[in-house]
Amino acid sequence: MLGARIALLRRQAGLSQRALAAALKVSPSAVGMYEQERRIPSTALLVEMARLFGVSTDFLLTGRAKAADAPCLNALTERFRRPLRTEAGQPLPFEDASLLLNAVLTAGELTDRKKSAIMEKIGGEAMTDEEYMREALQLAREAAAEGEVPVGCVITDGEKIVGRGRNRRESAKNALCHAELEAIDEACKTLGGWRLWQCTMYVTLEPCPMCAGAVINARIKRVVYGAADSKAGSCGTLTNLFDLPYNHRPEITRGVLEEECSAVLQAFFRELRANPTVKTWRKPNT
Repeated sequence: MLGARIALLRRQAGLSQRALAAALKVSPSAVGMYEQERRIPSTALLVEMARLFGVSTDFLLTGRAKAADAPCLNALTERFRRPLRTEAGQPLPFEDASLLLNAVLTAGELTDRKKSAIMEKIGGEAMTDEEYMREALQLAREAAAEGEVPVGCVITDGEKIVGRGRNRRESAKNALCHAELEAIDEACKTLGGWRLWQCTMYVTLEPCPMCAGAVINARIKRVVYGAADSKAGSCGTLTNLFDLPYNHRPEITRGVLEEECSAVLQAFFRELRANPTVKTWRKPNT
């Protein structure tokens, strides 16, 4: 599994998705897509990744190691809580270690959550709320570039991003196309079920009543948002739907990268006021 090996080696190298993206000169969301195998890196990017990780392109692509991969693989196996050893107590030969690590990450019986847990044990510290919010900010900026109000959202299961979404109401001409709903839809498809009870949502703008209701219905464990919404915020600003006696009450973390999230929105509306678009919608006659 190429995506799992990229994630594993990135953590071993001590790089966040954002840091790897900067080194490769791509967006952080692109790195996330590579690790989820939603997009395949170009040949040039694969060669550069192998150089950064200190492995051969053969190991990166197939999991089969060469002699040059020994230092990296030895470091990987030593980072298990119980280092992989032979019956005689010696470290495994790098060829065996590479095959075993590859088998662990691609074993069909392992869930994505278990794979994430294995990679976290091997590969360093988990991403922070700020790093996940930056992923959502990247999606917000993509929305702004297409003339949409810049709102982005990612949903994580453990350390893995399982859903991404951004505002598309204008392009889709659909009131339901909020970033949160798009991310929930993708997360449900990724995980194969509608109950996202171990997931965290990161969204750049406080959810509206519709999206807060969707969070409750999807059983999302935690919501982290950046900017408060004085017009429709339903997680504490105008009201807090999560305080009502529904059958599920998500946890809330407010104000993560609030200034950056607010700045993206302010810049968008400032530009919109300076260059108003032609409105095709008119209020019906009463």
